[in-house]
Amino acid sequence: MNLHKKLSKKVLNNTMSENDSVLKALDKIVLLKRKIILVIKKNKLIGTVTDGDLRKVQFLTNYNTKLKYLMNKNPRVIKDGVKNFKLKNLLNQISYVPVIDRENNLIDLANLSKIKNIKFENQVVIFAGGFGRRLYPYTKKIPKPMLKIKNKPNLEILIKKIKMAGFVNITVTLFYKNKYIKDKLKEKKIDFFTEKKPLGTAGSLGEIKYKNNLPVLAINADLITNLDLKNLLFFHNSYKSDFTVSVKDKSFEIPFATIIVKNNRILNLTEKPEKNYLFNAGIYMINQKLIQKIIPKKKRIDMPDFINRAIKEKFKILPFYHREKWVDFGTLKEYLLIKK
Repeated sequence: MNLHKKLSKKVLNNTMSENDSVLKALDKIVLLKRKIILVIKKNKLIGTVTDGDLRKVQFLTNYNTKLKYLMNKNPRVIKDGVKNFKLKNLLNQISYVPVIDRENNLIDLANLSKIKNIKFENQVVIFAGGFGRRLYPYTKKIPKPMLKIKNKPNLEILIKKIKMAGFVNITVTLFYKNKYIKDKLKEKKIDFFTEKKPLGTAGSLGEIKYKNNLPVLAINADLITNLDLKNLLFFHNSYKSDFTVSVKDKSFEIPFATIIVKNNRILNLTEKPEKNYLFNAGIYMINQKLIQKIIPKKKRIDMPDFINRAIKEKFKILPFYHREKWVDFGTLKEYLLIKK
């Protein structure tokens, strides 16, 4: 690693002051390629704020909170002379590590993903067995995951994105028109699991033979997103989650004035209010102990039931706030808009 005393502009882009706000950090990290904030004071590293830290507090904290109250004051760092093989232990939690000298001066920012031959062994399960009834007549002959986006089947685009993120164990679950997908899909080095009967949106998780005991990344096949899936894995591992659910927020404007009535008296009238809701974005990290304990063998279970049962069993279930672009082409209207 080429270390130098003077910070490059590239590293300076990731630095902020301890008195900067959470809101400023949220705005900044969206624009950064290297998703970490380095908090410095007179060039000395005093803390870090990761992509996961900001996702955890999003929607839950005062945006004016200063970074000194959020930052990790004892972050993982690299000091001069550390060899690359020692960094591999960090790869399932973070992508970037600050480099410091003996006086704690910030020198550089190491990109762990550039270490050669680093792959993530977590099994990835892509749910692609649905009938796609809401997309008739397009899905009468072609299964929904194979509908084309930019002249390529979306399932091919999704698998390529997963591989680019470093995941190597990919299983596609199938039912409707499964032979069509097996014959037409050009992406290689993937496994298929074909349901003998529809098992719902989560049931196949209980039937797959996993190659290891690592958390499972599960994703719907009808999604388009620019999320770097490594960040979901890092978040899940860093916060020791049992079940991490990717969520997005959506605002709805009610087209009428709403009224609050109590004891037959009007207390308040609000003209066309907006309501914010969080919704399930269809991307998950799941520890296998939940799959083994909750999902019944060879029986149908949908993802909402799986999540609610996990909540009832007191597992640690965390939201992963999805700031990136996201589209679900589950309806005919949405698919036609995407095609345009």
